[in-house]
Amino acid sequence: QALLKAFLLSMAQAGASLENTHILCVELIFRYAILAQEDGKDFLGLFESRELPHREILGIQGAELLQCLLNLFTRAMDELYVRAGNQAQDLVEQIKKMIAQRYQEPLSAASIAGEVYLTASHLRRVFKNLTGQTIQDHILATRMSKARELLLHSSMRVFEIANAVGYDNHSYFSIVFKKYFGQAPGEYRNDAR
Repeated sequence: QALLKAFLLSMAQAGASLENTHILCVELIFRYAILAQEDGKDFLGLFESRELPHREILGIQGAELLQCLLNLFTRAMDELYVRAGNQAQDLVEQIKKMIAQRYQEPLSAASIAGEVYLTASHLRRVFKNLTGQTIQDHILATRMSKARELLLHSSMRVFEIANAVGYDNHSYFSIVFKKYFGQAPGEYRNDAR
């Protein structure tokens, strides 16, 4: 809302005519309608008449125009935020599934970002905002959970488990495991039996 108010104010200060302001507003509405239609959204559902309000906008002046546009764009932005939120949640689920299926491979935010055609920084931010943990922390948690499961329910040796969960260096795996669970892998297995 603040952005729209600032935009309309700057148009007025620049000397834009009311007619040009109306035309620009109608253009913005049509562009949003096209985006919504391409995404399968019911853009017309935002309006009581189920018609684009371009005729109404052309007849509104002054403060009424500002209020009408604020209402319209607030509803449109709410819809966009829902859409973006759903896409972000789908992305996070895709990343979690990828990690669950490929935790034994060398994974990083950068390698995953490349596969989903995003920048690593954007992917990290979206993942952290929706899950509360970093991608690296999720990879670690997945690997440690699987390592714990293998320690408790298999006869695999520690170095085999390390390799099975994505660690080439079993000594480093033991350090990470101890930091995560508070015990070295062998001690953890012995205490659980």
